[in-house]
Amino acid sequence: MNSAYARSETEIDVGLQAYMRRIFLYMGAGVAITGILAYLIGSWAMSSEQALASYMSLMSGPTRWLIILSPFAIILVMNFGLNRLSITALQACFWAFCALFGASLSSIAFFALQDAAFMATVANAFFAASATFLGAALYGYVTNRDLTKLGGILFMALFGLIIAMIANWFLALGWLSMVISIVGVLIFTALTAYDTQRLKMTYYAVQGTELAQKLAIQGALSLYLNFINIFLFLLSIFRGGD
Repeated sequence: MNSAYARSETEIDVGLQAYMRRIFLYMGAGVAITGILAYLIGSWAMSSEQALASYMSLMSGPTRWLIILSPFAIILVMNFGLNRLSITALQACFWAFCALFGASLSSIAFFALQDAAFMATVANAFFAASATFLGAALYGYVTNRDLTKLGGILFMALFGLIIAMIANWFLALGWLSMVISIVGVLIFTALTAYDTQRLKMTYYAVQGTELAQKLAIQGALSLYLNFINIFLFLLSIFRGGD
């Protein structure tokens, strides 16, 4: 009986490791797609005056809002269509989301390719974000502390952060931008640990089902958003709150 129990625990651990590995592979591939596409679009914009004019037109006209808002529409589709969409459809939504986000972040690559100092700042922000994200994810995975009680607090803090960001669009206060960026890093770092533990605990309820594969994709999206936000807020901090 003890040997059977030990074998069962081992199988669960192996299954959990494979499940979490799948999530992080999805997430990592998504970040890679975003970065590569942002770089390619930024490089294309610099290739000629005609390309630059086309790029500026795309990023300043109505298409700019389409590029910015489309990823959020995909998030809604993935969340509300989780049970109805097939695994292939969810994968397609995830890859499309990452690609569209890459297009929306292409301006960062565009300016980085023209300014070596800014390129170094972007690289530093990326490596700092990677270290912060991995540390938080590792903590969320190994800790025995129950982080679920932080969920409500974190989402309320996130709501407050969004309100502050909207207000600062009108106020344009440099010191407030810096505060928002620091708080943003803290919130999304905590959310990374929270989401990692949540995904780990969810596995035990859905292991071996089709829903587990769907939740892996959805989980990768959550971690992707955490990482991207940590990166963007750190980039703002490294630039002095701009």
